Amino acid sequence: MDEKIINTFQQRRQLEAAIDELSQSKTERAMLRIVRQIARSYPAHMVLSVLLKHLGDASSQMRGGLGHLATLLPPEEVTPALRSAAAGRQNSVQMRLNAVTILERFLGEDVSPALLSDLENSDELAFQSLCEAIEEAERNRYVLLEYVTQMREEEEGVAYFVLEQLRRLPPADRVDLLRLIAQDDRPSVATAALNELEALNPAEAGDQLMLALHSLSITLPPDLRTRVARQIRKLQFSGWSYEPPSPIGWRALLGPAEASGNQTIWFLYTPTSAKESMACAFISMVVNMRTGILATYGSDEMAREDLPQPHQVGELFTVSLDDDQKIVFLEAPFDYGRWLVQKALSAHWDGVAWQPLFGEYSLYNDWLWQFGEPAVAAALQDYFQSDAEEDYTLADLERAVVELTQHPVLHRWYTHCRMLLRAVRNDLYMNLDLDDDETLHADFVLREIENWPDMHLLFQGLQTGLQALAAWLHLAGDEHNAHNAALLAHSSMSMPGHENPLMLELFGQGLRGL
Repeated sequence: MDEKIINTFQQRRQLEAAIDELSQSKTERAMLRIVRQIARSYPAHMVLSVLLKHLGDASSQMRGGLGHLATLLPPEEVTPALRSAAAGRQNSVQMRLNAVTILERFLGEDVSPALLSDLENSDELAFQSLCEAIEEAERNRYVLLEYVTQMREEEEGVAYFVLEQLRRLPPADRVDLLRLIAQDDRPSVATAALNELEALNPAEAGDQLMLALHSLSITLPPDLRTRVARQIRKLQFSGWSYEPPSPIGWRALLGPAEASGNQTIWFLYTPTSAKESMACAFISMVVNMRTGILATYGSDEMAREDLPQPHQVGELFTVSLDDDQKIVFLEAPFDYGRWLVQKALSAHWDGVAWQPLFGEYSLYNDWLWQFGEPAVAAALQDYFQSDAEEDYTLADLERAVVELTQHPVLHRWYTHCRMLLRAVRNDLYMNLDLDDDETLHADFVLREIENWPDMHLLFQGLQTGLQALAAWLHLAGDEHNAHNAALLAHSSMSMPGHENPLMLELFGQGLRGL
């Protein structure tokens, strides 16, 4: 046999195996990694051929993976091929529907309803797809997130159709999907999902119904939280209650707060008994008390050896990441980490968050909120009181800056400021009509940019970062620098940037690095 034919055959087998992995991926990050690897490793015409072959797969997980893959193929090839698949009456109904979904959702193409006008029993096929997603979710709960994500891309009527079809399933099989749909940012859809949850009989839906309601009573917007709390009380009067478990095996690791106010939190779970069904789990989050939950990534299949070893609460240690980057973490009280997330949620309900709240947070937040309300010492909460008053002099602030900036974690603050200055450097020189070789000084720059649009966000971020850093240092046992950070946080919004000793220090160092 010709060697070229043999190589092509082997390559196609490898591609088929890679495509099959899409349905096994447990996170969006894993799915996208597989998709990018496929696009890099195989000829586009071969990938398109195998993609079309798998269009008849009923798995919502596979459909999502194929959709992401389609976006990396030449549009002049993939779009006509998918239109042809959707129009082909000899193709299966599933294949045609998947082709239309990928065209509309992933490629942004308009598809005429006439293309599918001949289909019959499409509702029954959609129900079958729903059943398969729920069955598959018993092995891989991420499948439900992919299913709901695709549903959210459609008009509201699709969500109501899914809710209607769910009634055909046993109550216990509905709960997890209803919990996700109840977190939809379309109020009418979320309310409809709550209606369905409230209609379930706890005797049939099992303990997971009470768990779902309990977690939703913490993570939903205030009006819906009140409603869920009312439903929980009604069930309690009927003899049904939820007893939050003890968070044994759970830990929280905190990275130091950044100058923007962002802070990384890792939540880790390690089983304490061989009898436990749950494997090691991991949630990575980036939160900001002022701008919300910025990122969430989770996994329920972590190897024990891949998790950092436990340390005493308050102990600092370094973790090496895959890209050879090192990050300092603090072993923190589990409830404090959850409290930070809860406070970041408020930004979403106050309408000031920078991005919508969905994705993997909606899937994994029941791990965090299965427990009772987080209990945090008042001393830690006090660091976040923006209206706290404290007498200080300029000399006090200058001393605090000198002492605080000696701490190694402040090095990242200098880097953040330098990156900011690089981003606005050209605008500065242009707006101020300066020569390229002219030296800029921190007080001059701060005076000039104070009235730029959105510059207040810089100072708000600095205050949030200092507040979070103060609490972090407090937990680490460095109460002196915790007080320094708190003092600078109190002053950060009450004095102009060109007079603020910390801003002058950060910008001064940043300008020297340009």
